[in-house]
Amino acid sequence: MGNNKKIAIISSYREACGIAAYAERLEKEFQKYGHVEVLALNTEVLKSNNEELIALGDMLISEIAEKLKEYDYVNIQFEAGLFGWAPERIFKRVQVLLKECKNVIFTFHSVNFDTPRLFRRQLLSIHFIKVLIKYLEKKRWPKLYDQLVRELRKMDNDSGCKANIIVHDSKTQRFISRVYHFEHTYAHPLGLSNIDERSIPRTAEEIEGFRQKYKIMPEEKCIGVFGFISEYKGHLTALKALRCLPNNYRLLIFGSQHPASVQPFVSVDPYLKVLLEYIEDCDQVDIKAKCQKFSERVTFAGDVNDQAFAQAMRCCDVVVLPYIEVNQMGSGIAAQAIENHARTILSNTKCFQEFGTYYPNCFSTFDIGNYMELADRIVNFEDKYDDAIECALKEHNIEKNVQEYMRIFER
Repeated sequence: MGNNKKIAIISSYREACGIAAYAERLEKEFQKYGHVEVLALNTEVLKSNNEELIALGDMLISEIAEKLKEYDYVNIQFEAGLFGWAPERIFKRVQVLLKECKNVIFTFHSVNFDTPRLFRRQLLSIHFIKVLIKYLEKKRWPKLYDQLVRELRKMDNDSGCKANIIVHDSKTQRFISRVYHFEHTYAHPLGLSNIDERSIPRTAEEIEGFRQKYKIMPEEKCIGVFGFISEYKGHLTALKALRCLPNNYRLLIFGSQHPASVQPFVSVDPYLKVLLEYIEDCDQVDIKAKCQKFSERVTFAGDVNDQAFAQAMRCCDVVVLPYIEVNQMGSGIAAQAIENHARTILSNTKCFQEFGTYYPNCFSTFDIGNYMELADRIVNFEDKYDDAIECALKEHNIEKNVQEYMRIFER
């Protein structure tokens, strides 16, 4: 492989976004293989439904497309919401970019090929109009992903162009290969930490410093939950599990409200309000029982930098990701938990089931929303995963992911 290639990554960049963080990690690793530049998406403009900003967004996409003529290889990090709010607009913008690519890898971070169905009994309903509108709205998104894959396959068949797809689970890779007969579809899990970061040991000194910072007593056990405070992250399940645990268990929530959910004149995010009300209700019960208040066992740690985020994963007694099912394909936070050798417990979402095929015997699981089962998994967590984690990380990491990118580019 030569190191004189020009590589462009199209992605959100240097903002509070998981894909933006991933793009920064890819940028550093791609530098081993050539000149790399991230062509940042202005998501503030692209997501807007204001007519003037829609026009500006289209112009910004055209400006990026014009630059692509200079690059040998292009990687588009795709999450629909980064490119717009309407499927039709998103597809047109992606088309503009693809027309200027000579060799592209299109990385899907989520997909939705499930076309909704409209049943006869719904057609006979007195709410037929509402049902039909909802059906047509849902149908637009699977159509977008269908169009994108067909466009990439068509591009790859054109003389002089190469198009490839990367997804983060083998199930989606098989689906695209079988349904669309597109052989240039590949799968690998997300990887964020480099070899030096993955090699940082869990030391007694670091753990002691962490516990002092968050005022965790020697007899207390700490449970860490990570990521933006959004409903699909399942924080309420973690709180309910904590309620089932002895009083020496603490819950630390690392992350804050997602910037995209901040709305004018909303005093508190609706989901955050649900969490706070649950904690307050538990407090009222504890006050009547004259025992320690539940709120004293919960810490909202807020946003922390990458280094502190990784440190918290290493130092918590367990890391819990109690997500609900949202058709997510990959999880950067789950990858970081494994990369930091965290004692990890994941809910049985489809995403985490697929994650387990890359990282077998590396974490414990529980059924979505089953806070009683989660509490049991926390109390009885077995420290038996280190060898399997070490073995899996030799096969799946960001260095090998980028090696695969280059191999695909140069096929």
